[in-house]
Amino acid sequence: MEEQYTTESVVYFLEYYKAQVVAYADNKELPNYIANEMLAQLDQAISEVKSKHYTKCYMSIKAYIQLYRNYAGGCYTKNKPRVNTYFYEELNPNSAIMLLLNLGLKIVDTNVNVSLKDSFREFKVTKKVA
Repeated sequence: MEEQYTTESVVYFLEYYKAQVVAYADNKELPNYIANEMLAQLDQAISEVKSKHYTKCYMSIKAYIQLYRNYAGGCYTKNKPRVNTYFYEELNPNSAIMLLLNLGLKIVDTNVNVSLKDSFREFKVTKKVA
């Protein structure tokens, strides 16, 4: 029996990651300014996958990944934060990326950069297809 992959499947997984980010923020495992930008990137990914713009969706997911990896590495804080044992596993969107590949995503060379824009803890996110 052949499995059917749909954009709704990807949206389901992205919604799951949104719930994970909210849970981490509620439990003070992620600062709100990091969680809010992660949620914004996931919302962008959801709207792009619904529009069948898989490359743009992939770039939003890459920005989301860069946010949680940079945070865990101490890029946005004075001291390297404590992250729990399951941090990378629970926030990793591999299943959504795999579904995007099954839907026809062509991995192209992309440039995604995430940086803190100012002292108000706002982010500047740039996404380009090389």
